[in-house]
Amino acid sequence: MIVYGGPIRIAPRFGNGPLVVHCEELADMLSEATNTEFDDDVHGVLWWQFVEEMWTLPGVREIMALGLDEVWHHWMRHGVLNLGDSRTLAYS
Repeated sequence: MIVYGGPIRIAPRFGNGPLVVHCEELADMLSEATNTEFDDDVHGVLWWQFVEEMWTLPGVREIMALGLDEVWHHWMRHGVLNLGDSRTLAYS
């Protein structure tokens, strides 16, 4: 995973290579993970489960999204990236 900062945002890259996340996006996602109804032990695990699924992309060949936050919100809602048998996931 590559965490970067600054005023310039890098276009999201999903799939081959490391997960690239802006430090502000990372802070928002970690904040959302800690503001769930789960026990305190689960909060940090949520983020790492998401990172692992983004790295392995089980059953997914391609993700099309404008930003990592769209994928994160989908994952937080459903607990998985791929809800069916689609090899390409599109988020808007």
